[in-house]
Amino acid sequence: MVPRRLIVGNWKMNPGSLTLAKRLLGRIRRRAEKLRRTELIICPPALFLPLFGRSNSITLGAQDVSFHHDGAHTGEISPAMFRSLGVEYSIIGHSERRESGDTDEIVAQKLAAALEYRLRPILCVGERERDQSGVYLKVIRAQIESALQKIPKSELKLLVIAYEPVWAIGVRARGASTPEDFLEQSIYIRKILSTFTDTATALRVPVLYGGSVDAENAAPFLDKGKAHGLLVGRESLDIEEFGKILRSAEVL
Repeated sequence: MVPRRLIVGNWKMNPGSLTLAKRLLGRIRRRAEKLRRTELIICPPALFLPLFGRSNSITLGAQDVSFHHDGAHTGEISPAMFRSLGVEYSIIGHSERRESGDTDEIVAQKLAAALEYRLRPILCVGERERDQSGVYLKVIRAQIESALQKIPKSELKLLVIAYEPVWAIGVRARGASTPEDFLEQSIYIRKILSTFTDTATALRVPVLYGGSVDAENAAPFLDKGKAHGLLVGRESLDIEEFGKILRSAEVL
């Protein structure tokens, strides 16, 4: 079994200034220092990463990563650059990046580049629509198979997967996912993983839930859904609500 829960705070394009970022970091750090059973990963905008320094209580993550190593690629940030800042994880294939044009092929290239520099990828997968006939399962399978098809078996122990059903995210959500549904999807995801590696490794890969996580549903997803952790968006900017999520991870 993987020993610690993973709570990933994705700040997205927030907060709006260096001053606010410092203030938020200070408040999060005070709570992070009390964690014993939880690994807290914060993924801020890239320009705020140097604020964090080297910390025993907070692990740094990137919100995205380029598959280019260097060269004439304006606006891109390579895995080596992130590693030089102490970054250990990178979100890859987030639904918002896929919406902006990241194809399965691009996601696969980013994942391979991240692993080359021992940057642990948090691979996001999930369907946009939920149909009754089960076609959406083919979408999840295709996303995983495309991302992993050229990855050596030995590298899969570094993988983290975040299941984010796009239809359940944000103000336009068509419904809410449930812990029971997540449990079914996580079993399905591990079944797919087992075709790329041995069963023991597939069972050790952390599978997180990442669809509109808040202080109310965090505990049910961790408990009944048996999620190994959570990918938290907007609630990671609300220190009181995020603190409740962290407490749930610690006690369950």
